[in-house]
Amino acid sequence: MKDSKETTEQDQTIKISDNIIVIEKEFKNDSSHRDLITGIKDLNDLEFLTCGVEMAMKVWDKSLQTCDYTIETHKPLYTMAITGERNDIMIAALGDGDLIVFGLTNKNQLDIVENAHNSTVIQIVSLQKLKNKYFASRCIHGNVNIWSATHHPDRLFTIENIDKDEPSYMHEATMNATKLEQHESTMLQTATGSSASERDMMIELKFTLQNQSSSTLLCFSNYNDSQIVIAVVDLKTRRKTIKSTFKNQRKPTYIYQINEQNLFVGTEGGMIEHWQIEPGNLVQTFEAHTKSDEGISSIIQLKSESYLLWGSYDSLDKSDYKLLATASQGSPEFRLWLLHHNPSDNTTTLKPHIRIETSLQNGIKYLLESSQTQIVAVDTHKTLKFYEFIDKVKKEEEEAKIAQEEKLSQVFRDVLNKYDRDGSGLILYDELEAILTDFFYEIQIPYPGNSLVENYMAYLDQDGNKSLNKYEMKYLLNLITDYGAEKMLKK
Repeated sequence: MKDSKETTEQDQTIKISDNIIVIEKEFKNDSSHRDLITGIKDLNDLEFLTCGVEMAMKVWDKSLQTCDYTIETHKPLYTMAITGERNDIMIAALGDGDLIVFGLTNKNQLDIVENAHNSTVIQIVSLQKLKNKYFASRCIHGNVNIWSATHHPDRLFTIENIDKDEPSYMHEATMNATKLEQHESTMLQTATGSSASERDMMIELKFTLQNQSSSTLLCFSNYNDSQIVIAVVDLKTRRKTIKSTFKNQRKPTYIYQINEQNLFVGTEGGMIEHWQIEPGNLVQTFEAHTKSDEGISSIIQLKSESYLLWGSYDSLDKSDYKLLATASQGSPEFRLWLLHHNPSDNTTTLKPHIRIETSLQNGIKYLLESSQTQIVAVDTHKTLKFYEFIDKVKKEEEEAKIAQEEKLSQVFRDVLNKYDRDGSGLILYDELEAILTDFFYEIQIPYPGNSLVENYMAYLDQDGNKSLNKYEMKYLLNLITDYGAEKMLKK
């Protein structure tokens, strides 16, 4: 469904330095989100996606900065992920435990997997270690399903109570949906210490597993138990083996992997804990968004190499440094950080770089880098805004150029109104003579004679048709404005 009827509020300008500003924009149309936004994903160089509880997925145009297309569903959407060997499949959580499958090439619905879980799916992760041939889904009760990443996904097996130390229970896809639901419900009631919640998170870690081509490493946060669990999941043996468990200082709300050995864990209170994956040590804690007790909601690495974002650090070797952006659900700001990891001694530094104060007073839930100079932020409800980093000097030069072009266009219209006797929209020889006569009279310089008309016509008439259009008249129009001779056009 193509969308239209765009409106926009007045843009807000945020000053970063004497030369750099950020323009905050919110474009609205008749299909912008009307209720809670529950996910955001980059699609390609031109578009990104959002989903929400209003039963719709929306395609946004990065350059136009507006919602361009809506795909409607029959139930609320809660999260989504891109998967498939060609990264051409979108899996989204639908309603209270279903999955819906979209093809990204044609933006069409491919399948609905009913009863994928017996409760709401809170996260879907494509397994890149396994070449995106599979994906994992996790429900609000802590159960994880492994699926084939195809147009019609098959459930390979289920891991119940994924982040607990007690033996995990695997179920093959041959178990029918009704029995699986009954068994999951029983396990939820009998599992000791089950404390999964909607605040939990799951990511796949980039890690080298020796001689385990069928395995991947998954990392799970447990909000209620204030811990991080890392587990090896083997698709061949269909087993889960817990590799390590980190006890966080505060309740974890976000996970970001720095490299194979280091992990950032965002927590409540706006803190970021730096953990070494092996041997599982807490290295240090950073104060990121401490104005609110709410947790870190987003940590993303920016791919941008633009000096507008790097600022005074633009000369650094970008292969040794990373630019991160972070946000909190309880704060209207997002921040950029300079991350440096020294492999020789395995030390990591996180240096504050830029703070962007937004108008999203309810806090920020999602961040997305949409271009080299643009970041998208979504609040904790339904508002999405674009933040464009701009060179103030270049912007002023461009605005001055546009203003000058508009001025010359008006002068040309005035010239035509007074001198275009035949109404052709062009200036002929005798009309040019009248213009030059009045011009020299206005600037009080003696008129050189008719040879001047011949010289001007020969110089300006680039296509040789013995008439001058707006672009051929540009030199003369600039003379009129530079000498302040516009009054001659009003006489």
